[in-house]
Amino acid sequence: MHKHLLMLGVAALTACSLGTYDYAPCTSNVQCRDAFGFANVCNTDGYCEAAPANKRCTEAWPSDLLTRPENYTGTYIIGSLYDHSTDVPETLATQLPIIEVNDYGGLEGHDFGMVQCDYAEDLGLDDLSADEATTAGALYLAETVGVAAIIGPATSSQAQTAYNALHDETTDSDVVFISPSATSTSLTTIDGVKPSDDAPGLFWRTAPPDDLQGKVIAQLVSDDPRGLHRVVALHEAGPYGQGLYEAFDLNYDGDSTELTFADQSSMIESLTTSTEGYDAVLFFASDVAAIAAFLNAATSLDYYSDMPIFLSDAARDVDLLDQASRARPLFSNITGTAPGAVSGDVYDAFAAAYGAQYEPDSSASDSSYTPYCFDATWLALYGSAWSYYTEESVISGTGIARGLRHISNPAVGEADDIILRPTSWANLLANAQAAADINVLGASGKLDYDPATGETSGPIDVWKINDAGNGFDTIDTVEP
Repeated sequence: MHKHLLMLGVAALTACSLGTYDYAPCTSNVQCRDAFGFANVCNTDGYCEAAPANKRCTEAWPSDLLTRPENYTGTYIIGSLYDHSTDVPETLATQLPIIEVNDYGGLEGHDFGMVQCDYAEDLGLDDLSADEATTAGALYLAETVGVAAIIGPATSSQAQTAYNALHDETTDSDVVFISPSATSTSLTTIDGVKPSDDAPGLFWRTAPPDDLQGKVIAQLVSDDPRGLHRVVALHEAGPYGQGLYEAFDLNYDGDSTELTFADQSSMIESLTTSTEGYDAVLFFASDVAAIAAFLNAATSLDYYSDMPIFLSDAARDVDLLDQASRARPLFSNITGTAPGAVSGDVYDAFAAAYGAQYEPDSSASDSSYTPYCFDATWLALYGSAWSYYTEESVISGTGIARGLRHISNPAVGEADDIILRPTSWANLLANAQAAADINVLGASGKLDYDPATGETSGPIDVWKINDAGNGFDTIDTVEP
């Protein structure tokens, strides 16, 4: 492998191309990145070399960021971490603000880039489980690429895994996570119980936590005219299912029985042996395949023909309607909840920009979480500018998080909200440079964070599957 001469400064970076340096002693990846750019590491022999390729992190923006890193010296890199087999629109929406901000000049003449890692279980790549792939992806982005922010993961379980991978007894990385859809209430305090400017917390999200959704589900069940006084809740093990059930149970006055499952076989066993005789069934899982398996299995049981079924936000996905096609007779029994569907001028502008960049292959409406993904990257970009201007040109995870504590000032009037869009970038930069408090309005709505918890809030939709069985109708929206 090629060794590089460790030299600091722009001259060292512009005088040579990768793979042609002399020996360069080093003791850390940071030294090599500072001297030669993001795609360099300190190897086990103590010399700088080009970072090894990672087959789970081959996608990037710009598209040749990883194959021609010498063209991107000085680029500020943000990471993303998703399941690339299912989260395609989410990944594209996460990437879009990078394209937009670069078109408007980036940060002090430097562009942003994004390295995108995949935690899908894929035997074509390796034999890693989703948790193992999540851990590997988070460590690669933090330690090899050297990002200060990671957008994702999409699910609460993977978000917990990724965060813990960077904060255990051997690792404590200064990287902020901004998830668009990891909604478990258990994640509220994963990064501390009393956030402050000194310790702003390194886990953020743009979707509201599940305590709001759990409360709405409890109210729906309690107010149901059929008299649903005894229910069974079957949910996946882990933070998403557990958090939703606890939020429901806290607000439900009736009798609830809790059943958990670790895999599909244990779920079906519980379904077939332990859900009969109840007034209603609640099923909470973050994976569409698991929800489809539940519905397809339930349709074979006679007592489910008129059983009220309550589902959560992960079920409001058109893929479910295809995968659970055998369960169409049960569709009318289902009531679901989810963070409020997004609409309005700001969302429309985002959807149009998404369409211009990615259609006809993908549409912003392919996932209800695309606007939350878009906003998550915008927050990382604004936080990066805040960190750069307030911390002596250093972009760190803590610096980004400090900036996010200043985007929800109730003293700033609604008329002065700054919309997260490319034409606002100069205004955002000016406010970051002045370390000013602002209010921001995103494609997903008003990003109004509580300084005591670091959480945002938002309306919750109540939905049903439409009569055609090919989409969802919102029947009510509950304000927080």
